[in-house]
Amino acid sequence: MRRAAVLVFAAVILAVTLPWSFSESLLRELAIVQIETQTGFKAEIAGRATLSLLPRPRVKLEDVTIRDDSGEPVIQARIVRGDLRLISLLAGRLELKSLSLDTPTLSIDLDREPFGGNSALARAARSSTGSAEATEAERSRLPAVTVSAGLVRLHSKVHSFETLVQDVNAVVEWPRIGSPAALNGSAVWRGQPTQFDLTFARPAALLRGEQSAATLHVHGALDADADGSVSSRPRIQFEGSIKASTASVPELARTLGLTLPVLGPLGSAWVDGEANVTGTNISLSNARIGVDGNTFEGSLAIAAGNGRAAISGTLATESLQLDAAAGDMPSVRGSDGQWSREAFDLSGLAKNELDLRISAARLRLGSLQAEDAALSVLLKGGRMELSLAEASAYKGTAKLRAVATISPPRLDLKINGSFSQMDVGALFLSAFDTEWISGTGTGQFALQGVGGTPAEVAAGLDGKAQFTVAQGEINGINIEQALRRLEKRPLLSAADVHNGHTTFDAAAVTVQVAQGAAQISEGNVEGPGAQIAFEGTISIADRTVALKARASQTGEAGGNRAGGPELDFDVSGSWDDLSVEPDAESLIRRSDAAAPLFGVRREGDGSVEPLKSGSTKLAFPQ
Repeated sequence: MRRAAVLVFAAVILAVTLPWSFSESLLRELAIVQIETQTGFKAEIAGRATLSLLPRPRVKLEDVTIRDDSGEPVIQARIVRGDLRLISLLAGRLELKSLSLDTPTLSIDLDREPFGGNSALARAARSSTGSAEATEAERSRLPAVTVSAGLVRLHSKVHSFETLVQDVNAVVEWPRIGSPAALNGSAVWRGQPTQFDLTFARPAALLRGEQSAATLHVHGALDADADGSVSSRPRIQFEGSIKASTASVPELARTLGLTLPVLGPLGSAWVDGEANVTGTNISLSNARIGVDGNTFEGSLAIAAGNGRAAISGTLATESLQLDAAAGDMPSVRGSDGQWSREAFDLSGLAKNELDLRISAARLRLGSLQAEDAALSVLLKGGRMELSLAEASAYKGTAKLRAVATISPPRLDLKINGSFSQMDVGALFLSAFDTEWISGTGTGQFALQGVGGTPAEVAAGLDGKAQFTVAQGEINGINIEQALRRLEKRPLLSAADVHNGHTTFDAAAVTVQVAQGAAQISEGNVEGPGAQIAFEGTISIADRTVALKARASQTGEAGGNRAGGPELDFDVSGSWDDLSVEPDAESLIRRSDAAAPLFGVRREGDGSVEPLKSGSTKLAFPQ
C-alpha cells in the first residue's frame, strides 16, 4: 500500500509539472533518441508527439518512419504508442516499457542485419560470450512490442526472393537482450491464415552466431511443432525434433509457391522425426512419414528454391497403397472409352527433381497386389525413370522399368518388363476381373512411343513381346468337345464351342508392335485333345482385336491327327467386348446338307471334293 501511494503521489506530481516541462519538440527529440538507441537506425516523426500521464505514463507518436543506413524505410507506422518507465521519466529520460505499432509497414532485408551498428543489439552481437562488454550489453532493457494489422515485406536480392505477410497481429516479449525472447501472434501469408508461437532461450547467442534452444508451434496450412536448437551463421539452421502435418499437400505447395515432382496431386501428409533445416533445405532422419494413409520409415530430404523442389530419400513400409495417388492422376481414357486426347500436363515434372527408393512388404494398386517390392523413382533434367527392381506377385516374380523423357508438351515413353512363373488366372482376375485363362505364365515385353496425348502415344507404339503359359485352361470355350462333334454335327458344334473350358499343356505367342498395332504372327496352344494356331492383329490405337484361329484334333502322341477335324474361328471386337465365334462358312461346308451350296461334296472318308461343273448351281424355290 505504501509503495502504491508513493507511485500515485509521483504520478500526480508529474501530471502537474511535466506538461509544463516537456514541449512537443523536446518530446519528439527524446523519442527519436530512444528509438535510435534501441534500433541503431535513423528515426523521423512527421506528426504530433504527445505525452499523457494518467492512468499511466504514455507517449503517442504520429507518422513515424525508421530508416536503415542506406536510407530505405524499415518501419513506417501511422501511430506508435509507448508505455514509459516511471523512474526514468522522473529522471527526465524517456525509456519505453512497451511499444505498440498501429497498421505499420515493415520492410525486412534478409541479406542485412536487422539493426544498426550503434544499437545495444549491435554491441551484443560484436561482443564475445562472457566478456564485460557482452555482460553490459545483455543487461540492456528492451520494450515489449505489439504489432496490430501490420504488413511485413520480406525480401532478398541474393536469393531473388520477395513476399508479403499481411494482417500481422503479433507480440514480441524480450525484456533484456540477455533474457529469453518470445514471439507469438497470427498473420495471413499467401491467403492462408497462420498462428505462430516461437521462443528462444538465448537470443543474444544467436546475435553472435552461436546456438540457442528454440521451440516453434505453427497452425495453418501446415501444423508444426519443433523443439531443438537454432544457429544464425553462416545461415539460419535448426536441428531437433519435429512433428508436422497438412490436410492438403497441394494446398501447402501452392502456399509455399512450389511445384511438386509428382504426376497426380497428393492428399494429406504428416511427419515425425529428427530434422535439420538450413535455409529452404530440410533433411529428415529416423523419421516416420505418412502420405495418403501410407506410413513410411527412413530418411527424406527436400531442397526448395525458385519455385522448384528436389526430393530424395530412402523409405520402407509394411504396406504401400497407391490407389489415392493413381486415382487423382488424369485418366488415360476419354469419356468415349478410347484413349484420351487430352494433352499431358507435365509442367510439374519438367523442372523438378526426385530420387526415391522404397521397399514395400506389400504393394497394392487397385486390385493388383505384390509383395517384397523394391521400387525406385528418379526424375532429373526432364527424364523420369520408374523401376520395380523385383517383386513377388501371384506366386511368381515381376520386374518393370519405365523411362519417360519429358519435352513439354510431348512425352517419349519406353517400357520394358518381365514376369516369371506367375499365376495367370489370379493375375487376370485382379487386373481385368475375368477368369477366361489360367495357368503358369512367363513373359517379357518392350514398348516405346512418343506423343502429346495418351492417344498419340498409343497410336505410335513400337516394340515386341513374347509370352508363354503352361498347364492352363481357357474358360468359356470348349474346343475339344467341338472338334469331337464336328464330323457328326458340324452346325451344332458352333453351340458346343461356348460351353465348358479348353485344357492345354502349353501356350505361346510372339508379338511385333508397329505404329500402335500388335501383329501376332506366331501363336500356338497345345493340349491333350486339341491344338490351336492363331494369328492376326491387336490394335492398341483403336483398342480392338481381329484374330483368326484354327483348331485341330491331336493324336495320342501329340500333333495333328491325320485326317482329323479342324475348326476355324474368329476372336474379334473391342477390348471391352470380345467375342469368340466359329467361322460359319467352314461349318456349313462340313455339313452334308449344306455342302452343295458351296460346290463341294463330302466323301466317305470325310474329305471334301469339288462337285462337277454341271452341279455347281442350285435352283431355289421361287
